[in-house]
Amino acid sequence: MLSFLRCCDESPQSLLNTFPNHGIGGFVQGFTEWAAKGASMDAIFLPIRWAPRLDPLLPIAVAAQGDAASVLARRLLREWDREPPTGLSGVAAADILILLGEAEGLPWIDGVQYLGRDPTAPSLLLPTVLSPTVAPSLLERALLRRFRDLVPPLAILLSGSRVASVAAVRPLDRDRLRAWLEKGPA
Repeated sequence: MLSFLRCCDESPQSLLNTFPNHGIGGFVQGFTEWAAKGASMDAIFLPIRWAPRLDPLLPIAVAAQGDAASVLARRLLREWDREPPTGLSGVAAADILILLGEAEGLPWIDGVQYLGRDPTAPSLLLPTVLSPTVAPSLLERALLRRFRDLVPPLAILLSGSRVASVAAVRPLDRDRLRAWLEKGPA
């Protein structure tokens, strides 16, 4: 089964205080079936910049947004008959698809963000090749405090400056994935 988030596009404000080098972001808010939730990082006042990570994290998730999410879903469905995906679970929103699994089982396509777990911030899934300029444990505490209604682990999506709960991941289900794709990104 694939879980779903609900997204809404409220008028986003500049994220210069949050992510000075990432521009404008969108909002993921609310609740849906399977209790998947997401929220915007706009309201965090901790100045965060992202720098290349000296030692990349091992990928345990792949996050796709917009067109890349559709491409990822189509690829999974195309390959399903030949070789059904094993060991993958996921959550989805109107324009977000996040898959979790072993590094070697994650699909590799253009336009997605790979996420891993930093041992100093185990409640977060962070970009594998970028590190926050603040201690990951401090970022984790700030995000968990700010987004108390989100159940960890929280995926940090720099593209669109979004935070999404992946606590409600479910094993992939072909029919749900197809229905999500037919509904189309918001």
